[in-house]
Formats: sequence, C-alpha cells, structure tokens
Amino acid sequence: MRDQHNRDPQLESNGKSIFSHHPVRGTTDIEDLTDLHHYAALVKTKHEYDEIAPSYREAVSLPDIVAMETRRINYGVALVAQRGTPATSVLDVGCAGARDLKTWMDLGVTYYGVDYSSAMIDLALAQADRLGAADAHFKRGNLLAMDLIPESVSMVWCSSVIQHVPKGKAEDVLKGFQTALERGGLLYLNVRPPKEGVPTEGMVSSKEYTRSDGTKHVERFVAHYEMSEMEDLLGRCGFSIEDGEKYKEVYDQYDDGGEKARYLPEKFVLFARQR
Repeated sequence: MRDQHNRDPQLESNGKSIFSHHPVRGTTDIEDLTDLHHYAALVKTKHEYDEIAPSYREAVSLPDIVAMETRRINYGVALVAQRGTPATSVLDVGCAGARDLKTWMDLGVTYYGVDYSSAMIDLALAQADRLGAADAHFKRGNLLAMDLIPESVSMVWCSSVIQHVPKGKAEDVLKGFQTALERGGLLYLNVRPPKEGVPTEGMVSSKEYTRSDGTKHVERFVAHYEMSEMEDLLGRCGFSIEDGEKYKEVYDQYDDGGEKARYLPEKFVLFARQR
C-alpha cells in the first residue's frame, strides 16, 4: 500500500484516503448544484455509476478496447512531443477504474485521475496499488464544478465523459480544461454522435452493465454531438484541432430490448491543442 503521508485525510471515498497533490484544487458535489439544468438526471447518473462500477470496469477493459485506447494514448503523447517538450503529466477526467494507468506509467507520464463516482475511485485506487503506482494521484470530483490549477498538466484525457455534461455547460468545462493545460498542451475527447430515435440530450436507458443487485437496467444522462459541432465549440474555447476520426464500436452491447447489438454504430475522437 502507498505511503499514508501522501494522502489527504479530508478527501475520502468509502473510507479510503485520496492523494491531496492534484491539479484539481477543489470541487463542489453535484448534489449541491440544485439550480443546474438536468439536475435530477445528473445526480441519478452519478449514482448509477456507483451501482455499475465493477461491471463497467470489466466491460471497458476488453482487449480490443484497451488496445485501441493504448494506440491513441501513444499517438497523443507523440503529438505533445511535437511542440518540443515531452508530455510529463495527464489529467484523466472520468478515470473510472484507472484502466489505462499502466500505459501512462510505461510512457513515464505522471497520472492524475478524477471521477465523481466514489466506487470508481475505489477501483482506481485498487488498480494503482496492484501496479505499485506510488506516483498516481486521485480525487473524487464533479466535472461541472472543478477548480483546476492553471497550466498544471501536459494533457487532459476525457474519454466518453463529456457526453455526461449538459450542452449549456460544455463550454465552461472545456474552458476549464484549456486553463489546466500547459502552453500548447493537448486535449483528447471521445464523443457520442446523435443516434436516430435517441434524444440529443437527455436520459438514455440500456441493459449494457450489471447493477449491484444483479439487474441490467441502467439510466444515464447523455448529450450527443456532431463532430462539426464539437469542433466549433473547441474553437470558441481556445483550442485548435490537431486530428480526429470517427470509428465503429469494437464490441457488442445490450440494446434497450436486452438483445445484443451495436448500441451506437459510431463514436468520434478529437485531439485538440491548447492555443
């Protein structure tokens, strides 16, 4: 286990202390943001992730997914190096169980994880302990209200998380990322495009993951974006697009009827440089 002197006893997740050294200086729990649009849906989404944490970690850790994300991490690190200085640190926003921690460690990049689910942070801490990652730092934090240290990280990695931000708050969140990045730093986004029959913004039900009681009915808030829409938004927030691609899902998921199907036929990723 990691040295207790590296932990902040005032920040805890189910009794486990979390590192105090972190680009996220402070946060406000989503339950306290009662005036937030889609408030009830967002609170429910947080609790749903607490419920499905183990099965979510298992689902996103399939070999094809890990290999795909590893390729993107290596590509992102190479893009950062093009500015003349190597990537030294990453803020993994919505780090879940810190699935990619070993990849970042092998690249010599200091890892900071943040997630608003206590159960996910517990999984991340356990992963860091298994890997002996004394240099990994974690905090539980709400993406919609995080105080980020300016110019504190080389990269912000936000994989399948911006989808849980209401569109009216997305610009604030992206400007926060822009502030946290070092000059010329890189933002990675993995985004869901619109799907026929699914609201552009609202609750989505699926039987994709297993809850703690064994049931498979999960509801989460999701906002969908066209690639051009997200590119415009990033431009307004002080980013320039370095690269991007659409891709097909690499594993089958359960649709709303409980049948296996390709739940979303496409997603897209964007690499954006801080201007």
